[in-house]
Amino acid sequence: MLQLHKGITLILFIGILISSLIQNTSVQAHHGWSYFDTSQPLYFSGTVVEVNWKNPHPELIIRVPDKLTLAENIKEIDVPPELEELNFQNTLENLKVLPSPGGNWTLILAPTTRLNEWGMPEAPQTGEEIAVFGYISCDSQKEVRPELIVFDENRSVRQRSVSLPETNCKRDADSSAASLNNSDQESIAMNEEQQKDSLFEANQPILWIVGLFVLFGILAAIVVWRKLWKRG
Repeated sequence: MLQLHKGITLILFIGILISSLIQNTSVQAHHGWSYFDTSQPLYFSGTVVEVNWKNPHPELIIRVPDKLTLAENIKEIDVPPELEELNFQNTLENLKVLPSPGGNWTLILAPTTRLNEWGMPEAPQTGEEIAVFGYISCDSQKEVRPELIVFDENRSVRQRSVSLPETNCKRDADSSAASLNNSDQESIAMNEEQQKDSLFEANQPILWIVGLFVLFGILAAIVVWRKLWKRG
């Protein structure tokens, strides 16, 4: 009986571990650079209204004003050397102001361990004003992956340590800026992605139930096998 309990515990542990790995992989994929439209770097600024300091990716929610203009001292910002080596100059040369920004936007930051190394050991405070250089998410859900954040007194913290991959967004590089400015096209794309996400979320309980049936099926098979083995 003790061995059986050990077997049950081991199976449950393996199931939880696999589930955790799948969930973590899904989060990483969702927050990876290719999930954002890396074909068009965008600039915007706003006030930090909420901080979610967590792993694997902390999040800042900032309130962006309805009207934005490119900062006059944009070329005077203190760019970290490591980001310069990753061709940040290309970002500055192709930078556009976030069109029709208004409202709250979520910034998906680098992992906390890297932020600590790059000059952000602690979470920013609500009320802080920041400027952002980054890329909008493919589904336009007001999510942005920044590659550089500039705080007061021109304090810059990089958010990127790799070369930018090609985007997985369906819109191509030539039409990305136009689609961002076309609210109708953006709404259609957003609705399509929302429907896909909703379908996946709706099926998640079914997937969990199927997984549990498989798990208990394996457990039952082990119990039957042990009984037959003892009789034999």
